[in-house]
Order: sequence, then structure tokens, then C-alpha cells
Amino acid sequence: MSPYRKIVHDLVEDLPEDKLRDAIEALEKISGTDQGTAWDLWGKLGEDAVEGAWPDASENHDAYLYRVKRF
Repeated sequence: MSPYRKIVHDLVEDLPEDKLRDAIEALEKISGTDQGTAWDLWGKLGEDAVEGAWPDASENHDAYLYRVKRF
């Protein structure tokens, strides 16, 4: 399995069923949209993020998002 497939597999595997269903529904809604609309949606990601939810988020970005350990 490629590293990218493993990352996606691990992320999806750890999602609660209701969150996975929501993510799939969101992807299905945008699957037929044009690129401009898709980029607009991409730009809105994180707008509702809670400040301070992860300590040292900038230093531990990869570990939090992709489970990549720092060396």
C-alpha cells in the first residue's frame, strides 16, 4: 500500500460512522461541480475551527493531521 493510501485508510478507519457518512455526503455533493466551486469550498475549510484545540499546532501539524511522527 502506498504511503498516501495508508494515510487516507488510517484517517477513514478512525472516523466515527456518523462523521464518515457526513464526509462521504459532502464529497458526493461536490463531485460534479466545476473547479471554481470546488476551490471556493476548499477555501472555506477550517473557517469554523476552534482556536486552541491542539497545543503547539504549528509544530505538530503533520502529527495531528497525518499521524506523521517528528524525528
